[in-house]
Amino acid sequence: MLTSLFIFTHDSIYLGEDGPTHQPIEHLMSLRLIPNLDVIRPSNSMELIHSYRYALEKRR
Repeated sequence: MLTSLFIFTHDSIYLGEDGPTHQPIEHLMSLRLIPNLDVIRPSNSMELIHSYRYALEKRR
């Protein structure tokens, strides 16, 4: 089984100087359509920590 961990950045119009025209907000919804793929979008540092823990535990 191939194990992968993808970390996306710049997925919100509130981030960076690129502005709303450079934000791929549709990626999250497209990824959720893939079977057997867990998609987690943490909204703060605590959720980020738990997301990494989940991903690392799932790899075992």
